[in-house]
Amino acid sequence: MLKRLNSDIKQAMIAKNKERLGVLRYLKSAIQNKAIELKKDSLTDEEIITIMQQQVKSRMQAAELYVQGERPELAEKENSEIIIIKEYLPE
Repeated sequence: MLKRLNSDIKQAMIAKNKERLGVLRYLKSAIQNKAIELKKDSLTDEEIITIMQQQVKSRMQAAELYVQGERPELAEKENSEIIIIKEYLPE
């Protein structure tokens, strides 16, 4: 899973897709932070999936708050980030 993430980060850099690159870098950072927290060299795919699910949940909550605060452009940004993260989650 982490290899795929690193590969996709490189592809996003080459394509100059800033939004996708930012989301993927943030995911990688969250994964590395969790590994440090658990004092492990690397995480299992199940642990990585759990982290990604948490990211989706937090972005959904943020999007909901943006809609309530009448900031649809920010809610749309959060929703587009959710779509990118969900590409890595199993169906």
